[in-house]
Amino acid sequence: MQNKLVVDANVIISSLINAGIPSKVFDLNSKLGKFDFIAPEFLMEEVKKHEDKLLKLTKFSKEEFERTYKFLMDEITFIPKEEFLEFLTKAKELATHDKDVPYVALSLAANCPIFSGDKGLLNSKAEVLLPRQVLDILEAE
Repeated sequence: MQNKLVVDANVIISSLINAGIPSKVFDLNSKLGKFDFIAPEFLMEEVKKHEDKLLKLTKFSKEEFERTYKFLMDEITFIPKEEFLEFLTKAKELATHDKDVPYVALSLAANCPIFSGDKGLLNSKAEVLLPRQVLDILEAE
């Protein structure tokens, strides 16, 4: 059985910008299949709307960026908002920022932690695993 983890935009953007820990997590998990990464559907648009800025930061060609973006998106199962709507009210109580509410709601609906390095999420009352913690779990396999 795979362990579910909610992925937030923070780790996707970090993976696109450099080959740091979040990127290693996705690479290693693609081989081991330890985690079933899930995310709210809007995450795709969230990342895409920053594409021009990310392209400048990464120094990737458009093709390299698209290939990396596609790899990351293929590693995630996207969940429609309707599947976690009933958890939005509770998530608003737990989250410190409005932008984090959908991630917290999905985390509650799926009964799993959030994979993020976002300081706002870390200060929320949701269960969050840092990229280093997720990598440690994968490397312990």
